[in-house]
Amino acid sequence: MASHLTQKTQSDARLKLPIYFLLDTSTSMQYGGRIDAINSIPPAVRKAARQDPVIDAKTRFCYITMNDTAQVVAPLAPGGDDIQLDLEPKGLTNYTAAFELLRKTFIADFHTLNEANTGTHRPVIIFITDGEPTCDATERKRAFDALMAVADWAPRIVMFGVGPEVTHETLDQYTGPKGFSVVCRDEPGRTSAEYITTMLSTFIQTVVDNIGGAPAQKPLDTGTEAGNDDVDDPFMHAVMQAFRDDDLLGRALGE
Repeated sequence: MASHLTQKTQSDARLKLPIYFLLDTSTSMQYGGRIDAINSIPPAVRKAARQDPVIDAKTRFCYITMNDTAQVVAPLAPGGDDIQLDLEPKGLTNYTAAFELLRKTFIADFHTLNEANTGTHRPVIIFITDGEPTCDATERKRAFDALMAVADWAPRIVMFGVGPEVTHETLDQYTGPKGFSVVCRDEPGRTSAEYITTMLSTFIQTVVDNIGGAPAQKPLDTGTEAGNDDVDDPFMHAVMQAFRDDDLLGRALGE
């Protein structure tokens, strides 16, 4: 029996934009300052939120890690909350566990926001990774298809790859119809950490400038087939354009 999660009618002013940072903490993230850059994300979000009240008013942030398994290390909360990460790199790169946890977490968060008479925009996932997935391909596809199974609520996904091993060919499989991929290679004088920091700054500014997006009006049915309707997404277009305009990120976009 399908589970219907029906959005209560809310004005745009009350809707929140849930943003999920999915953070690869596998062993290879120890290189190029990547894990340090990952740990610095919540303080940077907190600083931005405290400087610009619209971020706390209109968004919520969640932090999920992935290596051999996936776990929520900081549940959905205002960006201005005092969240500290002290992550250490270990294990492999299990996309399957990440996709399964994302789906479960978003459904729970939807209920929480809906019951608080807040409501939610379509979620955004920023997936930062530096390697090819090591999990079974069939199980990985099944988990991703389940995450994207409801066209009205399938998340917007930015696959942000850093380092020498990750490829657009892999990342593009997991952007969904509304997302895109970025691949940044370490270069002399430019490390993965710099790319991650630049991406975060550009993304946060885009959120402030183009907060939210049109909310879905249909029920969230966790039993329906995936669809590609409503592919046009002004918010994701704005994010992509901001990345394209950035000197460091523009040439790393998948075209």
